[in-house]
Amino acid sequence: MNNSALVPLINPENKPPEEPYLRLRLDRQNGAILSMRYLLEVLVVPVQRLTPMPNVPSCMVGLFNRRSRVLWAIDLAGLLQLSSSRMPLQHYNIIVVQVGTRQMGLVVEKIEGIVRLSSDRIQSPIENMSAALVPYVRGCMLDQAIWLLLDVPAIAHSPVFHSY
Repeated sequence: MNNSALVPLINPENKPPEEPYLRLRLDRQNGAILSMRYLLEVLVVPVQRLTPMPNVPSCMVGLFNRRSRVLWAIDLAGLLQLSSSRMPLQHYNIIVVQVGTRQMGLVVEKIEGIVRLSSDRIQSPIENMSAALVPYVRGCMLDQAIWLLLDVPAIAHSPVFHSY
């Protein structure tokens, strides 16, 4: 019997494994990354397909139908109290996420692609971050700019949505 078949594969550089993240723009100044483990799909939705609702927080853009489910579209920059990405548009870039049984669409300015990162590339959150961001940020990545690592479960369970 060949003993080499029984030897486990070892990472020769002893680096942590890389995980995929979606890189996006919240607004012109702020970039972010989201763990792909919560993402279901990315959509481009015409403005007419969203139904605005009265008497909801301003970050709640409206409702849309996706695969026979009605989902909230949430302006992510608005939720984080950054400059809102809402302006006269023809479509919304929506990231559909799921945390447990809760699904929602996160409206972002731009989706920039996928990046693979190991845990050693994620740093502690920046010190001078606004208080509104703190509950939703797990860390940051430096790559010619600061990219906020957003906490998708914290976003999905935001107190803003408790009564909706």
